[in-house]
Amino acid sequence: MTDSQLKSAIEGVVIKWVHQVEEVLMQDTDDLASQDHFPKPLEEITFWNKRKENFTHISNQLKDKKVRMMSNILEITESAYYPAFTKMVADVAMAVHESRDIMIHLSPLKPLLEGLEAGEFQESTPLIPPLVHCICLLWAACPAYRKPDRIVTLFREITNLLISMGRNFIGTVGFQAETTEPLQKINTCVNVLKTFKDSFEEHRAKVDTYFGEGEKVRRWEFHPTHAFARMDQFLGRLANIKEIFDIAKEFLKIEKVEFGGPKGKILGANIAAVYSEFNEAYTAFSINTYDCLDPAETEFTEGHRQFKMKVTELEQRLSLIVRHALQESQSPEAYFKPRQAVIPTVVTVCQKEESHMHPHGSCPNPTFILLFAEAVYECPI
Repeated sequence: MTDSQLKSAIEGVVIKWVHQVEEVLMQDTDDLASQDHFPKPLEEITFWNKRKENFTHISNQLKDKKVRMMSNILEITESAYYPAFTKMVADVAMAVHESRDIMIHLSPLKPLLEGLEAGEFQESTPLIPPLVHCICLLWAACPAYRKPDRIVTLFREITNLLISMGRNFIGTVGFQAETTEPLQKINTCVNVLKTFKDSFEEHRAKVDTYFGEGEKVRRWEFHPTHAFARMDQFLGRLANIKEIFDIAKEFLKIEKVEFGGPKGKILGANIAAVYSEFNEAYTAFSINTYDCLDPAETEFTEGHRQFKMKVTELEQRLSLIVRHALQESQSPEAYFKPRQAVIPTVVTVCQKEESHMHPHGSCPNPTFILLFAEAVYECPI
């Protein structure tokens, strides 16, 4: 092989190495996320540990005697690819230093994250402030990690973990008559998520105190939505589900409403029809196969919208039924025989509907609600 052929062969190898190293250098933890995968914070630590190992291995290879000989040949022959080779070596050395520095400061988060992930979700609230405190220490002590994109990614991964734990804690949402337990679980989940967000805001306001005297202070100047967009979406979904349960908790009580008097059976049948239609709209959520706890699931959004429209219609009908019963009766007690647990429900629904139908007080019978409320509360049980 001639000197020219040797030089050409070395340049071909260098071109290949440069492209391969550039591809690895371009990798970042943002690449872990996809439409169907939401990475968690332990994956962040694994990524940087592997990156450290990979670049340490590449760096050792570049120090090999044969590689140094190749470098000398490129330099002596004034190859056009020698600058690219030296830049690659420098980039690898910098990547080794960066990944080692990040792992030194990122590793203390690992036991906290493992404890959070392995523990009971409903007991995780006390673990959150220490975790955010350690993130502040990481931000202040590690210049290589002191970049908005990287800290945002870490917070986003923690929200992914909490969302996943919250979904597992709530389990399959069954839209049945029993609403107490799912409501309690939803409230617990909301409390944990809001604790994390509140802790973020609290530490964000004082992150400058984590820097030493004379150090240049870098605050978290990114908008919170960059880190909490998916969590906010999930909290919105929980609010919608909670709203459905709250409506059902009150609406399902009308099954117990009874009417007396000549038209008692007709009015009772009308109430039964309202109850039946509501129950059908409510249980439709259990029939659907989609995961209502998936914040990206759009079918639930449409189902929730239709449910609210149906509830509005049923509230109007219920209000008219009770209005008709009172207008036909000389004594409300004779027509309406509520059970004590049902009274607040019907009063609330009727008050809501009266306000909706006559927002400016132009109701044809302005004393209706007061008369109705007084009658049902004084009616003997």
